[in-house]
Amino acid sequence: GNPINEVYINKSVACEILECLWDYGPLKKENAPGKYTQVITYRGHSNERIDISFKYSAAFTKTISIRGRP
Repeated sequence: GNPINEVYINKSVACEILECLWDYGPLKKENAPGKYTQVITYRGHSNERIDISFKYSAAFTKTISIRGRP
């Protein structure tokens, strides 16, 4: 099939604690069609989780969970 080249992706972020000890950049389109990247950095000192959901239309939803370690 044809990869999606230009999309609007709805992103939501949920942090485990209120301070949200994570830095995350924008979602960036790569040179390859349908490929997107995002840099996520943990700046905490304990063991916090972040959940990020990506949704395109009603056809595609992906949620990832990352646990930070100092």
